[in-house]
Amino acid sequence: MAAAANAVLTQSISCHNVAMAQFVSSLQRLAPSYIDRRPVVDETGIAGTWDFDLNFSPAAPPPVTKESESTDSSISSDRRVEPSDPSGSVSLSEAIRKQTGLKLKLQKRSMPALVIDHVNENPTDN
Repeated sequence: MAAAANAVLTQSISCHNVAMAQFVSSLQRLAPSYIDRRPVVDETGIAGTWDFDLNFSPAAPPPVTKESESTDSSISSDRRVEPSDPSGSVSLSEAIRKQTGLKLKLQKRSMPALVIDHVNENPTDN
């Protein structure tokens, strides 16, 4: 497997009998240096369960900008290929694309929000 041949690929996710919804909901926990607090949404439309391995390089978390705070990541099917890093490192996004044929992309989405417009200093009796 590529992870043994390339010492830079030190992160590995092994999925057996996993539905895409399960995989997507686990990405934030499995690769926190790539997926921060933004939710990941499954847009593949792929049913059933799958077996696959992902091998990628660890990374520092990207800086959070005002623009990125209102977006979330989604996975969709796409087979485009980008050039590899000369050091041999492979990002999570590149690993997902090359090793599964899916694409991890950042999209703006409407998100639920809790708004507190008033607070009483002294609580009232019920």
